[in-house]
Amino acid sequence: MATSLRPRPAAEKGVICREVVRKVLPPVGAGLVRPVVHAALPLEEATQAHRMVEQSSNVGKVVLTM
Repeated sequence: MATSLRPRPAAEKGVICREVVRKVLPPVGAGLVRPVVHAALPLEEATQAHRMVEQSSNVGKVVLTM
């Protein structure tokens, strides 16, 4: 889930950010929440990775490695 902070008032942005720090970051830091990686491709195959994302053939993240 995502939120767009740009159009929100500063006070509301602060509340959202504090809640992320309080509720989201602890389980991420503890390794309880991890991204689903569909493919990890070398940077040289960025074109192929872009095609995967364009075609929506991925389930999870497409990661470029260096």
